[in-house]
Amino acid sequence: MKRLGIGFIGGGFITRFHIQSMIEDSLLVKNKQNELSLTEVGLQKLREHFIDYQLDLLKLERELGDYFQNKIENLLNDNIKTVALYGASDTALSLLGYLEKSGIKIVCIIDDDQEKQGSEFEGLSIISQSELANHSIDAILITSVAFEKEIKSNIISSFGETYRMYTLLES
Repeated sequence: MKRLGIGFIGGGFITRFHIQSMIEDSLLVKNKQNELSLTEVGLQKLREHFIDYQLDLLKLERELGDYFQNKIENLLNDNIKTVALYGASDTALSLLGYLEKSGIKIVCIIDDDQEKQGSEFEGLSIISQSELANHSIDAILITSVAFEKEIKSNIISSFGETYRMYTLLES
């Protein structure tokens, strides 16, 4: 049997109702010290849930990949060959491989976070928006969903229509 840490139970992830239900379903047992442990059945159910979770992640990755591919096809249809990504984030990281496979060259990554500027993200220079004029690009791909409108507005204010802009949410 696997003993459950008090942090897991005490952390509010499982309510008393859920605990009682898991005991009734023989997934958990209490010992004399009132500590909870997984039974063999509980451990097997946990493994099954973990496998289901992994399968759901793989499905999500495929769907996200299809979504990214559609966005990249828009870039290719517009004859975009070089881009700057706006936002050194997990979204940018997810998108990098798809862009590289498409033949679109990622020149740099723009980020407003001064802590990130001057460093690299997956081998790409992270620059400030003011440094963009030093780089030859066909378009800017905004990878930040949360700040998309603000970034777009800032680019237009700073550069007018100099750069074509693409976002992840707009079609």
